[in-house]
Amino acid sequence: MSRSMIGNSGAVVMMTPADDGTADFLSKQCGVSQVVTATPNVSESPEGWPQISWGKHLSEQELLLPHQAREIPQNRMVVFVRGVGTVLAKRKPYFDKSCREFRGKFRANPYYRSGGFLKKLWR
Repeated sequence: MSRSMIGNSGAVVMMTPADDGTADFLSKQCGVSQVVTATPNVSESPEGWPQISWGKHLSEQELLLPHQAREIPQNRMVVFVRGVGTVLAKRKPYFDKSCREFRGKFRANPYYRSGGFLKKLWR
């Protein structure tokens, strides 16, 4: 169910994962990149002079490893946008007191009650 919902979404926003399964999923979604590695080969000529030749090797490397996904800073998010690609974006929590640009542009959380449910029980 969840994979079909994600597959049909135009944009998927992923924040720092807290579990291995989500970190693996995020890593696989980011994909792989091809890396060309050049290595020198040194040999000796019949005259005794060193000869250097270069070899190139093509390999694949994951763009984001699972342990790196768990280390994404709290002010960043990975956004997968259909037709655009993968974007590493900044994020600001709108409810943060230090974030002045969003002040007055949102309503109070209707699910939060100051005082809380447990405080009312222990009166």
